[in-house]
Amino acid sequence: MPGADIAGGSAAEPTGGTHNVAITVILLVVLPFFGQSFYYMSQWPAVYYLSKAWPVIVVLLTLRGLTSADAPLRPFFLLLLAYLLGIAPVVAMANWGGGLADAMLTTVKVWPFTYYFALLALLRLLAPTPRQLACSMLAPGVATFVLMPLLWLTIPESWYSTDAVGAKFLLYDVERGYRIYMPMFFGVLLLFYLVRRLQQQRELWVALAILCCFAMLVFIYKQRMTIAAAAVVAGLALIPPRWFRLAAALVLCGGTAAAVGAGFSPFAASVQEVLGGSLSVRLQSLRSAFAYLGDNPFGWLVGMGAMSRFGEVTMGDILGNDFFFLADIGWAGIVFEYGLAGAALILSIHFAGFRLARGLARGGAASPFVMAVGDYILFMLVQSAVYSLVFVPGEFASLLAIAVYLDRPGGTAPTDAPQAHTPAAAIHFEPRPPAILHAPACTRTRR
Repeated sequence: MPGADIAGGSAAEPTGGTHNVAITVILLVVLPFFGQSFYYMSQWPAVYYLSKAWPVIVVLLTLRGLTSADAPLRPFFLLLLAYLLGIAPVVAMANWGGGLADAMLTTVKVWPFTYYFALLALLRLLAPTPRQLACSMLAPGVATFVLMPLLWLTIPESWYSTDAVGAKFLLYDVERGYRIYMPMFFGVLLLFYLVRRLQQQRELWVALAILCCFAMLVFIYKQRMTIAAAAVVAGLALIPPRWFRLAAALVLCGGTAAAVGAGFSPFAASVQEVLGGSLSVRLQSLRSAFAYLGDNPFGWLVGMGAMSRFGEVTMGDILGNDFFFLADIGWAGIVFEYGLAGAALILSIHFAGFRLARGLARGGAASPFVMAVGDYILFMLVQSAVYSLVFVPGEFASLLAIAVYLDRPGGTAPTDAPQAHTPAAAIHFEPRPPAILHAPACTRTRR
């Protein structure tokens, strides 16, 4: 990508020397763990187990963030965590008959919601500039799209696996062929950054970069729902703001109609044949979940809880479906495990986070990076029709922490501003083409 000056600010701005380099290195090391990039990559034991242990490793940061008076949505997060970590295990023990240890083990996947407090505390300790933070998020995205074609061209076919459960990187199946399941947290964020930059500046190289990114997603990554959700969010980002709500409503209606058509229309068999075993497995899991819930009002309200997949008896054994995975059936899986009450909490906090992140993007001063953060949260909501929002909650928690930090880097409101909360004016940046990154130069006083 062209451009050496990625600050988007004054050319005379000091670089900060060794201290700033150390901060950037720390961010580049820890951000993939906050974003759960390696959380399911069991074939890489070192980073896999480190990622699993990350909520415990950063627990002191979590406690520091929890005690901060300047953490928006803190009561909401506490309520959510109380439900997911307190009520859900009790429900699981009542329904499945396991012990407390097994019930608590099933909550591990939602611990990354605490990354909101941990990362926010870490950012305020490190105090990176908005430029440093944006660079630390976008540089791994660039690396993702550079590595993907290199691996695609050099890795032999014998390295690919047909075991989609045990292998999570190099995969092969009949419908999609060979594909590389890259960790895409940073890559998709970079894609949305490019889209937002194209929206603000009509640059040919940016448009070409977007096309190349989508081409790699289609021909190498091949995760259909991810690609579709990214295309929807990119399309919504490029339309005029006054049409956004209408377009969003049309997308919602069209997506619902497509889902119903895929499962129940006269063409359902043809659709399932085209999409292959992936859709068939999900439809079977849906039938198993709804059949087990049946007419149990308590189950629909608070859920059935979950069982550890490491026990002698799993939910798949009880439901008679060896390929029953709650994470693969989107909202149905959330309702099955946490009930309608839990689903309402999870959906509400994501919408609240989206509104908070979008608050930074109001007005003409928002940078492409700030807007991309809100776009990614919307992307998570769009693909939640298939991928559960508790599959990698660390992505949402981390992005929300970044949005809050960019709004108030020092953790306090400015003393020289007449308004206590002015998101549109909190971040200011100057476009300097052909810079790669138009990051904000914060105008608030840092404490």
